Amino acid sequence: LVMAFPALAGTRDEQWKKVDEAVAKGLPKTAIEALEPIIAGAMRDMPAGAGVWAASAGRIPPLPIPPETNLANLNRILGSFDAGWVAFTLGDTVEVAARGVCPTRRDAWLLREALRGLIGLARLTAPRGRAAIAQAYNSVQIAAHDRDVDLSANLPLEVVDGLISMIR
Repeated sequence: LVMAFPALAGTRDEQWKKVDEAVAKGLPKTAIEALEPIIAGAMRDMPAGAGVWAASAGRIPPLPIPPETNLANLNRILGSFDAGWVAFTLGDTVEVAARGVCPTRRDAWLLREALRGLIGLARLTAPRGRAAIAQAYNSVQIAAHDRDVDLSANLPLEVVDGLISMIR
């Protein structure tokens, strides 16, 4: 099951404009107040039944990933978002849904293309005989809508175990 998300960025552009204006005027309390409806909207966008989730209204802090690994590129990707969320629905597989809000539409488009390229390279370098990994890469869907970049995937548990062992 691959999840799709409606594009709600059009309604949020005005909200983000209020945040940007407050920041430019040096009004942090006003900026935080302007973020509240954006955060509430992000919470509504998350898939129902998500067992684990995280949201950020601001730059996403780096994850504790060893910098010499390929997975460290994830921190660069996360650093390109102004805000975002990720949700995991756990079952026989792990369904992943994520949305990142980029500073501009062009940034969202560039990030979408970069993510598609990374997934394509990952498919090419997948070990032979590891059908679960190929299945996971094939399940990844990436779309850009206005300033939002959406990602969804359905990961077999053995792939999730492998990713976790790479981080340790």
